[in-house]
Formats: sequence, structure tokens, C-alpha cells
Amino acid sequence: MSLKRKSYKEILFWVLLVAIAFSFVWRLSLVTQPGHKGDFSTSLFWLQKLENPLTEFYKTTGSNYGPLYCLFLSPQKFPIDFLINRGVDTTTAQWMVFHIILIIFDLLIVLGIYFLIKRYTKHDLTALTAAALYALNPIFYYAAGQWGQADNTVFLSFLIVFWLLLNEKYIYVFPVLALSILFKPTGIVLIPFIFLIMVFEKKYLSIVFGTIISLLMIFLFSLPFFGLHIGEMVNYYAETLLRNNITPQLAVGAKSLWFLFGERRPDSMNFLGLSAKNIGFILLAIVSLLAAWLSRKNANRFLGLSLGFFVVLFGFYFLPTRSHERYQLFSFLPLIFLIIENRTRIWASILYFLSTITFALVILGIYTNSPVFQKVALQGNAISIANLLIFLAGLVLLWYYSADERRS
Repeated sequence: MSLKRKSYKEILFWVLLVAIAFSFVWRLSLVTQPGHKGDFSTSLFWLQKLENPLTEFYKTTGSNYGPLYCLFLSPQKFPIDFLINRGVDTTTAQWMVFHIILIIFDLLIVLGIYFLIKRYTKHDLTALTAAALYALNPIFYYAAGQWGQADNTVFLSFLIVFWLLLNEKYIYVFPVLALSILFKPTGIVLIPFIFLIMVFEKKYLSIVFGTIISLLMIFLFSLPFFGLHIGEMVNYYAETLLRNNITPQLAVGAKSLWFLFGERRPDSMNFLGLSAKNIGFILLAIVSLLAAWLSRKNANRFLGLSLGFFVVLFGFYFLPTRSHERYQLFSFLPLIFLIIENRTRIWASILYFLSTITFALVILGIYTNSPVFQKVALQGNAISIANLLIFLAGLVLLWYYSADERRS
């Protein structure tokens, strides 16, 4: 019996491995087929402006992405020119280089998930299953790559942060998040949650030294773009990370809590004397505090962190105004971790399945010409209500498993 079981597991392992390999073949097959060009065109515009002095970049582009994104774009010019000189048309050459880099990030995510879970569970098949949950879900690549996005880079940084917290390497957490913020501003979402965890665990020195290192990194990477004009540098990050006035509306494609009140209405509208924007911030702050408090009470650190990450990352998509449709991507990372946990496997699998459906309806409804998906995506209120149920389920799971000891 044991030999049969071992043989079955070996066969499943190789089936998953081959499937993951083919998922990357599929990704590579799309690099010559440009998809939605909105943000991709913006990136190409920024790439052109990088030929000018870097100190003029933010003045001429109005970019709200960090200096590392510019360094991500700049090296692409050489392979793009190489392809163009060999007869590839300009758009295809740009698309190929941009997306091959994003596919490399996807590969790093798959490897990162595999090695993290293998170290935690000591089982190759479980680790490969977790990696497959990311690699074999096509909507992740569509959302993070096929339409000119680079959100899998932020996803990778959150994976690294989770690993650092799991292994209590606190001093490196803020520097990794600083790198994420220097790439795209969405990296800021985890800072309150992690700060509270470190405060509750009395890791004050890690907070101090991690903050100093992070600020120094931000200063050094920003120096070529702002010089020693500290005021301009501070104002840029305040505008980008805090005020964020580029899309001052209730939702930006996201089927979030605020979509129920009208996606394109201004988020300055008042509810009970507070603007919708401030209410969203308050709700996310409360959720971050709750998640930090309850996740640390779980005797199983992996489970507690996974639940905390899910509530905060899905809350980041669902609760604040100005949320973009693709922000739901980040919450799949902890869901993948929860699926490999015996106690949460069933519920996490259900949430993963439902989240994939709501995510796919939104992404495909926006970025394809399919009348079916567009018609379903118009049923935004139903999708928002489904997302509300997913978020509430995450809160219930977080509370339930933090109360293990009290129940027993």
C-alpha cells in the first residue's frame, strides 16, 4: 500500500511539474501578442523620457511610480533596439522585452512559493501544489502582465516579506517594503500591519534600524532624480503615497465596497460627516490593527500570518476608495498558503475559487471585447457583494483560529 501511495505521489509531482512548465510556455507564446496598451503605453512614454536628464523625469512625466520602476525600464532599451535592428516591429519588440521580464518575475514567484512551503511542510508535493496554484491560474498573468502591468513585482516583494516575518527576521522587513514602494506605491499597504505586529512583539530595535535603513535606501535611490532638493523629494512621496490625487473617485475598476455607491462618484462625498476616502482609510486601519492583534495570538505562526495577510491584502482591495481592479491579485498569496494548511484547506479552497471567479469577471470584463464577460462585469453590485462575503469569511477565519486555545 505504501509503495502504491508513493508511486501515486511521484506521478502527481511530475504531472504538476510538467503542467507548470507548460504554463510558462503559454506565457512565452503571448509575448508577441500585445494586449491592453494603456499602462504599457505609459511605460513606453516614461522610457523615452529617461533619455533626458533624470532630474527632469518626474517634472515632465508626472509619474507616480518610484525610481526603481525607472531602473526597471531603462535596461529594456538595449534589447528592444537589438530586436528592432533585426526586423522586429517596434511595438512587438517593446512588448516582448517588457513581458519576458515579467515572466521572469512570475518564475521567481513560483520558485519562492515552492521553497517557502517546502521548508515549512518538508513535503515536495505540497510545495509544488502551492506553486502550481499560482503558475496554473491564467488570470494572474493576465492581470499582472498581459495588459501592461507589473504588479507581480509587488506580489514577489510581499512573498519575501511573509518569509521574513515567518522566520522572525524583522530588521529586513521594512527595507524590502521600501524597495517595493520605490517600485510601485502599492507596497505601502503592509506597513501599518507589520509595524503593529512588531510593536506587539516588542521588536523596537528592529523598527528603529529597519526604518533608518529604509529611509536611507529611499534617499539614495531618489538622489539621481531629485538631487539634494529634499523638499521636492518629500513632497513627491507625500503626494504619491498619502494624497494620491490621480484618481479621486470611489473605485477605479475594482468591484469593492465603494462600487456599491457608484464607481465614478468623487470620493470626497460625505457619509456621516466624513469623506468616503477617510472612511476607507479608517476601515483599513481598523482591519490592520485587528489582523495584527489576532494573527499573533495564533499558536501556529504560519497560519496566523497567512490569515492576517489575507484580511489586510483583500481589505486593501475592498475597503479604501480609489482601488484598482488588479489589487485583488495580492490577496491570493495568503490564500495559497491557507490551502496547504490542513485546518483551513476546505474554506481557503472555496475562497480561492470564488475570488478567482470575481477577479476574472472584473479583469476580463474590462480588458476584453467579449460581450459575455462585459455583460457579466456590468453586474458589478453582485460581484461587490460576493467580494464582501469573501472578506467577511476571511475575518471570521482569522477570529476563529486565533481563539483556538480559548475554545479548547
